[in-house]
Amino acid sequence: MRRVISAAGLGALIAALALSAPAAAAPVTIGANVADTTNTFSIGCASGPCTVQDLVDVPDQRMQSPCAGSVTTWRVNAAAAAAFRLRIIRDNGGGTFTSTASSGVQTTAGAGIATFTTNLPISAGQYIGIDLNGANVIVGRNQPSGPPTSANLFIPSMVDGNPEVPNFYNSPYLPLVNADVACSQPLTVVKAGSGQGTVTSSPAGISCGATCSAGYPEGTTVTLTAAAASGSTFTGWSGGGCGGTSACVIAIGGPTSVTATFAASNSTGGSTATEDRKCSHLRKKLKRQKRRLAAATEPTKRAMIEANIEDTKQRLKKLACS
Repeated sequence: MRRVISAAGLGALIAALALSAPAAAAPVTIGANVADTTNTFSIGCASGPCTVQDLVDVPDQRMQSPCAGSVTTWRVNAAAAAAFRLRIIRDNGGGTFTSTASSGVQTTAGAGIATFTTNLPISAGQYIGIDLNGANVIVGRNQPSGPPTSANLFIPSMVDGNPEVPNFYNSPYLPLVNADVACSQPLTVVKAGSGQGTVTSSPAGISCGATCSAGYPEGTTVTLTAAAASGSTFTGWSGGGCGGTSACVIAIGGPTSVTATFAASNSTGGSTATEDRKCSHLRKKLKRQKRRLAAATEPTKRAMIEANIEDTKQRLKKLACS
């Protein structure tokens, strides 16, 4: 089991573990293949700003997000220098649609594929759309008129939070726009033991206490911190690659569960025989670790030993060992 180390010890491990750390899951790309310019022409809204919502799937491309998560990157194949805004769009049913979130306005430098970063929440089944602010500003793919539908057109452009009806249905073109979605994965904290305490997360989401599970986009680094209640002691983590009593740092790559154990403290206070034995054990452990460090020559091994030494020191400090 990999030991989670303190903040000071973590720095010593970063270089040594960088090459062996598991890669974050790849994001899911939804939308058109922006590089496929077969049978395309320049499109836009000659009469003013509009929003185009892609509806039909093209080969090997999803138009709807398959998961809840966060849009991290989006792209347009611009026909000229122009301003664009990405929208996340929900189909309400009954012919109405709502823009649930939108990026800031981004301006391309000229013709070609432009890439922008963002952080927009998206739910499973929601679409992406694009605001167009002029004629002939984006490359679109010709689509046959009539079914299957290819896009809805909203004039003027949509407003976040307002249910709207498209002015034109089944637009016979498909704007070359797509986005990368980092799918959200559940992180769950389970509290165990005879004691009481809370666990909080950074980024926010878990406050356990009351909220012991939250979703985070794949690739997110989440730090869990435990705080024992009065009369209790936090004794350590298990699961999710965590151990020890320092902060638990997790790189989200799939559903993860972590257990935080709290023990009831001795009600009489003072140093108990059990605590003395723990302190004695940790002091001996620290001496052994220092001897191993003095004998180690390989950089990765030294980094691991230094991290373990720092963790042992923190545990001695937490137990108030003299």
